[in-house]
Amino acid sequence: VSITSSFKELMAFGEMAASKILEIYTDLICPAVSLIMKITNQVMSSLSDLLPDSDLYGCSWEVVIFTALLGFSTVLLFTCRTVRSIKSRCYAGREKKLGAKFSEAVNGKSEVLQKLSVVQKQYEDVQQSLLDSSHQRLVTEIAEQKTFQEKLQKSNCDFEEKILKLEKEVEEEKALGMELETEIANVNEKIKTLEDDLKKGKSQKEEIRTTMKVFEINQGRLETSFQDAIEETSHLQESIKQLSKEAEGWEERFSELAENSKMLTSSVDAMHEDMNNKQIQIKSLIDNLLKIKDWGPETDEGDEAEDISIPNLKWDFENGEPLADPQKRTIKKLIYAAMLNASLRSIESEKKQLYDNLSDEMKVKEQLLECINNLQNTKQSMLSEKVQLEGEVENMKQKKKKKKKKK
Repeated sequence: VSITSSFKELMAFGEMAASKILEIYTDLICPAVSLIMKITNQVMSSLSDLLPDSDLYGCSWEVVIFTALLGFSTVLLFTCRTVRSIKSRCYAGREKKLGAKFSEAVNGKSEVLQKLSVVQKQYEDVQQSLLDSSHQRLVTEIAEQKTFQEKLQKSNCDFEEKILKLEKEVEEEKALGMELETEIANVNEKIKTLEDDLKKGKSQKEEIRTTMKVFEINQGRLETSFQDAIEETSHLQESIKQLSKEAEGWEERFSELAENSKMLTSSVDAMHEDMNNKQIQIKSLIDNLLKIKDWGPETDEGDEAEDISIPNLKWDFENGEPLADPQKRTIKKLIYAAMLNASLRSIESEKKQLYDNLSDEMKVKEQLLECINNLQNTKQSMLSEKVQLEGEVENMKQKKKKKKKKK
């Protein structure tokens, strides 16, 4: 009975150990492998998103992440190998313990059999002694022997059950050992593949070092270009300030030119009015001259008509008598014609001066309009240049901020 109970305990212990091993395998090894796969996928996706200018203490993110993954994978592999070796040693120790228990159970069974043989001998001796002793002593001894025999049979059954359980546990441990051996072989194959990957990683690391050197050279060039860009931005800001000052001056000049153009337009309008008045006077004088050319000393009617056309002027000679003779009238007409010619000449000279002034004013007006158009064009170009320069300055500031954040 004791052998069977110990065998049952050993079987329960083996089942608990197998369940714990399966839980360790499902809870630690499988999630670790899935985590490694996820981390590699995330790292490969993040490597494509990293900027070329980003680094960590002078090294690029690709080298840092690659070395970190290699270190993590090697540490995980070594931990897996150590765990597997520890488990295999534990299973070997358990097998030894189970073998020792099995041998103890067999030894106990042999002892029980020896005791049974001794009891049988004693029983035979008792039967022989019954012939010599009294009946009561024989009955008591028989009852005691029966109870002792029943106990021995129960213990023998327990030991047999324990032996069966131990045999089952040993078979299960052997199956687990085979599974562990297959898993260890798979792990060794994975280690070989990882070693090959490490060799490839070393070659890739050398390539990355060369690319790092090229990147450092490019980084130096970019720093020099960045400094040049900063200097250009400072020059551009100074030029923007100068352009803004010039634009203010041009605006003031534009307002002055607009006022001058308004004054010129008003003066041109006044000159046009004067010209119209002078033309009206010239037309009236020309009509008077044409009328004067038709005079003659032949008819008095014509003289009277011409006298009517000539304005009433006081013509006095030395005697103080008014002119009444036809000769005097002719002299009067000649004098009036000379006066008209002089007035016509003066009017024509004034007309020429007015035309010259008009032409000068028109030229000045055209020049002012051209200046205004040029100023507007320059103002628009300066505004566009100012907007472009402000955009370039903002871009340079953003790049500078990004580089500072990365550093």
